[in-house]
Amino acid sequence: MKSERYKIGWDKLAEIDGEQGEKVVEALKGISPEFADLLIEFPFGDIYNRPG
Repeated sequence: MKSERYKIGWDKLAEIDGEQGEKVVEALKGISPEFADLLIEFPFGDIYNRPG
């Protein structure tokens, strides 16, 4: 089960980059699933989603 940060980050990724962003993350999962999750949670779930 994915974290709330992941879910928020995935929604933000879809908003910003659409299908292309999702394809990049899916490709990364084959190389490093943990890094792919981190890429969603930190920049998109925390940074791009913060107020201001």
